[in-house]
Amino acid sequence: MNPVSVGTRRDDVQFHFLGANEDSLLTGSVLVRPGEMVLDIPGGYGPYLIVGAAHGHRYEGVSSIRGKSNRVEARWADVGGMYVGVWHEDGEEYLFSFELPEATD
Repeated sequence: MNPVSVGTRRDDVQFHFLGANEDSLLTGSVLVRPGEMVLDIPGGYGPYLIVGAAHGHRYEGVSSIRGKSNRVEARWADVGGMYVGVWHEDGEEYLFSFELPEATD
Protein backbone atom coordinates (compact mmCIF):
# COMPACT_ATOMS: atom_id res chain seq x y z
CA MET A 1 0.00 0.00 0.00
CA ASN A 2 1.44 3.35 -1.07
CA PRO A 3 -0.13 6.41 0.57
CA VAL A 4 -0.43 9.48 -1.65
CA SER A 5 1.00 11.69 1.08
CA VAL A 6 2.17 11.00 4.59
CA GLY A 7 2.12 13.82 7.08
CA THR A 8 0.84 15.39 10.23
CA ARG A 9 -2.15 17.73 10.00
CA ARG A 10 -2.98 20.41 12.55
CA ASP A 11 -6.33 22.19 12.40
CA ASP A 12 -7.47 25.36 14.17
CA VAL A 13 -4.07 27.00 13.72
CA GLN A 14 -4.14 30.73 14.50
CA PHE A 15 -2.18 32.80 11.97
CA HIS A 16 -1.30 36.32 13.14
CA PHE A 17 -0.65 38.93 10.42
CA LEU A 18 0.91 42.32 11.11
CA GLY A 19 1.41 45.04 8.50
CA ALA A 20 1.49 48.83 8.25
CA ASN A 21 -2.33 48.95 8.29
CA GLU A 22 -3.20 45.42 9.38
CA ASP A 23 -3.26 43.42 12.58
CA SER A 24 -5.41 40.34 12.12
CA LEU A 25 -5.89 36.72 13.07
CA LEU A 26 -6.99 34.02 10.63
CA THR A 27 -7.66 30.36 11.36
CA GLY A 28 -6.46 27.59 9.09
CA SER A 29 -4.72 24.24 8.89
CA VAL A 30 -1.12 23.14 8.51
CA LEU A 31 0.06 19.88 7.00
CA VAL A 32 3.67 18.87 7.65
CA ARG A 33 5.14 16.35 5.22
CA PRO A 34 8.71 15.30 4.55
CA GLY A 35 10.40 18.24 2.84
CA GLU A 36 7.42 20.60 2.94
CA MET A 37 4.79 22.38 5.00
CA VAL A 38 1.36 23.26 3.59
CA LEU A 39 -0.55 26.31 4.86
CA ASP A 40 -4.30 26.18 4.16
CA ILE A 41 -6.12 29.37 5.17
CA PRO A 42 -9.71 29.75 3.95
CA GLY A 43 -10.39 33.28 5.25
CA GLY A 44 -9.12 36.83 4.88
CA TYR A 45 -8.62 37.96 1.30
CA GLY A 46 -8.04 34.29 0.40
CA PRO A 47 -8.49 31.40 0.29
CA TYR A 48 -4.76 30.61 0.44
CA LEU A 49 -3.03 27.30 -0.19
CA ILE A 50 0.74 27.59 0.08
CA VAL A 51 3.06 24.60 -0.26
CA GLY A 52 6.31 25.66 1.35
CA ALA A 53 9.42 23.76 0.34
CA ALA A 54 11.81 23.07 3.21
CA HIS A 55 15.28 24.63 3.16
CA GLY A 56 16.73 23.48 6.46
CA HIS A 57 14.55 24.98 9.21
CA ARG A 58 12.85 27.48 6.89
CA TYR A 59 10.13 27.18 4.23
CA GLU A 60 9.06 29.17 1.19
CA GLY A 61 6.23 28.91 -1.28
CA VAL A 62 3.64 30.62 -3.47
CA SER A 63 -0.14 30.39 -3.18
CA SER A 64 -1.43 27.83 -5.68
CA ILE A 65 -5.03 29.10 -5.77
CA ARG A 66 -5.71 31.11 -8.91
CA GLY A 67 -8.52 33.54 -9.62
CA LYS A 68 -10.04 33.60 -6.13
CA SER A 69 -7.31 35.39 -4.20
CA ASN A 70 -4.28 37.60 -4.61
CA ARG A 71 -0.89 36.16 -5.51
CA VAL A 72 1.04 35.44 -2.32
CA GLU A 73 4.69 34.64 -1.74
CA ALA A 74 5.61 33.54 1.76
CA ARG A 75 8.76 32.59 3.66
CA TRP A 76 8.77 31.35 7.24
CA ALA A 77 11.07 29.63 9.73
CA ASP A 78 10.86 27.64 12.94
CA VAL A 79 12.05 29.91 15.74
CA GLY A 80 11.97 27.84 18.91
CA GLY A 81 8.60 26.19 18.25
CA MET A 82 6.93 29.28 16.76
CA TYR A 83 6.90 29.85 13.03
CA VAL A 84 7.64 33.43 11.96
CA GLY A 85 7.84 34.80 8.45
CA VAL A 86 7.20 37.37 5.75
CA TRP A 87 4.05 37.34 3.59
CA HIS A 88 3.95 39.33 0.30
CA GLU A 89 0.46 39.95 -1.09
CA ASP A 90 -0.81 42.48 -3.62
CA GLY A 91 2.22 44.76 -3.25
CA GLU A 92 2.05 44.70 0.56
CA GLU A 93 4.41 43.03 3.02
CA TYR A 94 3.25 41.51 6.30
CA LEU A 95 4.95 39.74 9.15
CA PHE A 96 3.10 36.57 10.10
CA SER A 97 3.42 33.94 12.78
CA PHE A 98 1.76 30.75 13.97
CA GLU A 99 2.26 27.87 16.37
CA LEU A 100 1.23 24.28 15.77
CA PRO A 101 -1.19 22.97 18.40
CA GLU A 102 -0.39 19.68 20.09
CA ALA A 103 -1.61 16.52 18.38
CA THR A 104 -4.95 15.25 19.68
CA ASP A 105 -4.51 11.59 18.64
